[in-house]
Amino acid sequence: MAPGNGANIVHLTGQSIRAIALGVVVTELAQASLGAAGLWVAVIPFAGVLSALMLIMCLPQEAISVSDASNIASRARE
Repeated sequence: MAPGNGANIVHLTGQSIRAIALGVVVTELAQASLGAAGLWVAVIPFAGVLSALMLIMCLPQEAISVSDASNIASRARE
């Protein structure tokens, strides 16, 4: 790597992390929405509560993915 490309690499790394986080959040919302629709169609009691639990259970996926991306980015800076 050339020394003059450092700022560009850091910028691209930040954009990559932002794109990953956005993709994970959209996936999380899509999973929870489809699950909620399935519960609603099947007329499951307390579908709203179960849907909220599904959304909460999707959150760890986001946290793990974003932290992995951050770790990769920090290693790239070294």
